[in-house]
Amino acid sequence: MKMTLADGAIDKNEIRIATSFAIKSGFDEDEIPSLLLLLINGIKKGKNESELLENYKNDRTLEKRRKSHFSLPKKLIEEKD
Repeated sequence: MKMTLADGAIDKNEIRIATSFAIKSGFDEDEIPSLLLLLINGIKKGKNESELLENYKNDRTLEKRRKSHFSLPKKLIEEKD
């Protein structure tokens, strides 16, 4: 992402490359816009790209756990019936 921001502008090709890299890194296509926005804004503020990415991954993991945790009781109820 730092290379993308080096000239101060982001073109369509750079977004395409960043998106491709994110998909290959295991991110879902629907979360890529928010991921790229987080990275771009964080880097512009002088934050560490690796830390931003790691924080995003941790937040994403917590969110997935919360969603599966809340759906667990419903699954158990359906199995008991």
